[in-house]
Amino acid sequence: MEAQLKEVELEKQALTWPEKAKAIIVSNQETYSVAANLLISIATLKKEIIDHHKPIKETAFAAHKAAVAAEKRLLDPLAEAETIIKRGIGLFEMEQERIRREAEQRAIEEARRREEEARIALAVEAEKQGATVETVQEIIDTPLPMRAPVIQAPAFQRPTGISAGRKPVYRWRTVNEAQVPREYLMLNEVKINGIVRAMGPTTKIPGIEVYEDIPNISVRTGGRQ
Repeated sequence: MEAQLKEVELEKQALTWPEKAKAIIVSNQETYSVAANLLISIATLKKEIIDHHKPIKETAFAAHKAAVAAEKRLLDPLAEAETIIKRGIGLFEMEQERIRREAEQRAIEEARRREEEARIALAVEAEKQGATVETVQEIIDTPLPMRAPVIQAPAFQRPTGISAGRKPVYRWRTVNEAQVPREYLMLNEVKINGIVRAMGPTTKIPGIEVYEDIPNISVRTGGRQ
């Protein structure tokens, strides 16, 4: 009960601070000192709020950590088994798709061969009937309407509850980083930040501009002006 009352009181105090902050405009020494003292008061209240919630968070974190560890201990072997089985199923389906594509290509090529043979047969017959050279050539050059080849789907059925993406999954790996175009590279912000902190305005990095930003204002509790 005491903890709940403390929580309510801290909340009331915290909610008043945005309006207090909006009301102060730093324009001279007096308002500067007022603003500085407001920051100290905020820091003091922040510490009180953090201290109030610390034991609550520690207890919750310990319980969460234990639950996560217990869950992980049970899920890890299942994840390993799932990965093994999924890979086996995936490899099987890839092989079936390869077989289907090869069959499709063979059927297309066979249909093209038959269509070409049919055109040649028509051209030969037309030539026998006295058609002109131009007509015969036109017959040879004009594709005939042909039925689309019927492709036999791979002979396997997915059980209920198992699905796979309709599109192939493609991933990538680096084989020669020096050949990767610049638009696919990222700046090393950690390294740049370190150099800028050390060198300041004297930093010389082609393509990088160093500028001065609003300074960081740090606050210690306990001090007032």
